[in-house]
Amino acid sequence: MNSRTLTLYRPWWQRAAAVLREAVVQWHERRTAQRAIEAALELDEGTLRDIGAPLWLVEEARYRREQARFDRELQRVQHDAGAQRYV
Repeated sequence: MNSRTLTLYRPWWQRAAAVLREAVVQWHERRTAQRAIEAALELDEGTLRDIGAPLWLVEEARYRREQARFDRELQRVQHDAGAQRYV
């Protein structure tokens, strides 16, 4: 009677390749989600509320917009003050 033996394990290189493949897939999913969040943060608060975005996303977008506005104003004030100082 001829019987074959069935191996119930995979060689180490196949297991390593499977782990690496899974790591790449997870990294890609996280990166895609991060890009989507970054794109949503570029929208204004009203638009985010209209599309039903979570409150934390609306507040983060508002905070970033206010911070950018403050930085622009600070740069303008520093530039204007520096120009008049040495006249």
